[in-house]
Amino acid sequence: MTKLAIKFIKILLRRNLSVDEANELTAFILDKTGALPFKEIITHEGNELYINGVPVDFEKARLIRESAIAALENPALRLVREQAAFAAVTHGVHHAETPTQMLFGRAILWWAQQEQRFLEILAQQH
Repeated sequence: MTKLAIKFIKILLRRNLSVDEANELTAFILDKTGALPFKEIITHEGNELYINGVPVDFEKARLIRESAIAALENPALRLVREQAAFAAVTHGVHHAETPTQMLFGRAILWWAQQEQRFLEILAQQH
């Protein structure tokens, strides 16, 4: 069955797929192989926290909250995050020679914002 799926994917990739079709095929492949998550992992409604759609019990929620607070307050992680942000600005603004380099720098900053946001959600500081 796997060999048949690979042959079918090769045929599809040889065709001139639209951007939407290529994105759909890529998402399907990555989702089925487990390479990347394609659904939200962390969600919350009110005071209820869900991980992969499953409500988190009190003890696990307490452990997650404590570790998120520790990550937010960790001086070494703070230094690493600040250095990574500096490198992103340096790479993406000051030394960028192409739009791709500028976009990559912005992506690093976006990642840092997402990390901060979700740690604050897990630490219940939002």
